[in-house]
Amino acid sequence: MNTAISNSADLPTEEIFSDEINGYLQYKIISTRDPYIKDKTVSTVYSIAVIELKEIDIPEYFFMYDIARSRDKALTILNCLQRNAVTPCLAGNVLQDII
Repeated sequence: MNTAISNSADLPTEEIFSDEINGYLQYKIISTRDPYIKDKTVSTVYSIAVIELKEIDIPEYFFMYDIARSRDKALTILNCLQRNAVTPCLAGNVLQDII
């Protein structure tokens, strides 16, 4: 299985502050090939990960598999999450509204 992780070119990492603890939101798009899909033109599956890292806390994260089969659509969704600084705990609800 081929896997590639990349950040969006526009806003790879968004800095956040909560309760005087510095933290960062990271938005990642993950590209994998699904070997069970016979049609090779749509065998690439794009997934999204949202990770909140804090200095003194366990990181929070959200992962959604197969958000899109098109790289452009996946990047559009990722950029929307970044522009609005969506946290991992809200990402599922926001993605349901987008999709």
